[in-house]
Amino acid sequence: MNTPSPFQVNDLFRDWSVLRSQIEEWAVKDRFAFKVQIKDSQQADYICRTPEYQWRVFASHNRNKEIQLKILNERHTCIGRASTIREVHNSQSWLRRKVPEHLFVTRDTTTRQIIDILQLNYGITVNTEAARLARASLVNDRIEHQQEQFLKIPAYLELLRERNPWIHTSLHTVGSEHNPEAQHFQHVFICPAESQLSFI
Repeated sequence: MNTPSPFQVNDLFRDWSVLRSQIEEWAVKDRFAFKVQIKDSQQADYICRTPEYQWRVFASHNRNKEIQLKILNERHTCIGRASTIREVHNSQSWLRRKVPEHLFVTRDTTTRQIIDILQLNYGITVNTEAARLARASLVNDRIEHQQEQFLKIPAYLELLRERNPWIHTSLHTVGSEHNPEAQHFQHVFICPAESQLSFI
């Protein structure tokens, strides 16, 4: 089907990733594939992956250095062709953006769960390898984010003590079996002065 284009000529975008993500959303919704014909810091030209069709989105910087959509041919007629690994819904950029909207991915999450949740919400069948790679990336991203947040705890506790001289804090970590210097978070205890007085 051809749904109305999400764009109009002269639309402005804050960066190239916003334009790309909106094109991906459109492609998944309407079941068509596109490719990048030209892409550099000044311009981007997206065309239909099937050469004989005319679908096209072209944007470039205007005089104010804004990203402006300048050419739009929104009609695509390549619907019904066989799905391939290069479909938008098999791309890591789309999967890593959309999977977390529907599924909290942990180490226990299976590739099958990712495929099923996308089938349920978008009516698409994601390639197994693409889903596996997305799962691995999302799990790794979550672990790195947790590690980054844990590293901030000592500074946060120090700030608490500076602002509240009578507060009691305790951070408990343990060393790794194979690397004692690598400390792993266990728990943190914070007791405000008011709570301490209640024990007196």
